Amino acid sequence: MEVAYSVEGYVFVWDSEKADLNLEKHGISFEQACDVFFDVFYRMYPDTCEYEERWNIIGRSHCAHTIHPLCVVAVEKGEEAWRIVSARLASRSERRRYEEDDDTD
Repeated sequence: MEVAYSVEGYVFVWDSEKADLNLEKHGISFEQACDVFFDVFYRMYPDTCEYEERWNIIGRSHCAHTIHPLCVVAVEKGEEAWRIVSARLASRSERRRYEEDDDTD
């Protein structure tokens, strides 16, 4: 079943079964994952998915049980919603990328 979740004017959608599996596997709910979109320092990078336009978004989740950033894989669904595909704690290299990347060039 598809879930629609709205936060501060943004709409996020996801499959409820996939969200349950993600929470069990990674300990992060998709509701918590939505926080990264509101981190003023978030980083967004294209994913390597060949059949969809996916993005990796690295940012902080204020609800998470840790201060480490999350990496959220999302699929842009037009201009109306972001589809959350998965959410997990960022790896060491992803945390470093978040901390060292500078978009001011």
